Amino acid sequence: MVSVPSRMMSPSIFRDVLHAFQLSKGLDGKVIQNIAVKTGLDLDPFVGFALISMYSRCKDIKDASKAFHVIMDKDVASWTALIEACGENGRGGQGLDVFVRMIESGMKVDEIAMTVVVGKCADLAMLKHGRQIHAHATKLGLDGRAHMGNSLMDMYTKCGNLDEALKLFSRMK
Repeated sequence: MVSVPSRMMSPSIFRDVLHAFQLSKGLDGKVIQNIAVKTGLDLDPFVGFALISMYSRCKDIKDASKAFHVIMDKDVASWTALIEACGENGRGGQGLDVFVRMIESGMKVDEIAMTVVVGKCADLAMLKHGRQIHAHATKLGLDGRAHMGNSLMDMYTKCGNLDEALKLFSRMK
């Protein structure tokens, strides 16, 4: 039995402990989450991110989603972690739905979130959705960045649109 005094555990320490246990496989993920719940740390975005990532690596998208939904102040990283978890577990379409909810919630999207979503479009060969994401990236001023440009080229290539991939390549600096 693991006993953790709640007043002594900060979110960053808990996240580090969670990561250490994942590496050593010393504790079951449910035990770790129970500690987070008992200490109230499961509400913290940093801890929530770590729990989402842990459950994703364990191929447990249901519990990853539960960990996401209890986070009080969701940030772009927690949204992106759930999108990535969906994609990594064969639910890329569900990840795109999460991205839409993220935008609808008013969350400001960053380059990392956009590249993850473009990657899901590439994995699913969803050219129409990929173009919409590209337009959104352009609107946000993200399409000129190297990482975003590379992700977009990959998406267009995997979707069979080599002309658009070449256009992007020629515009990159």
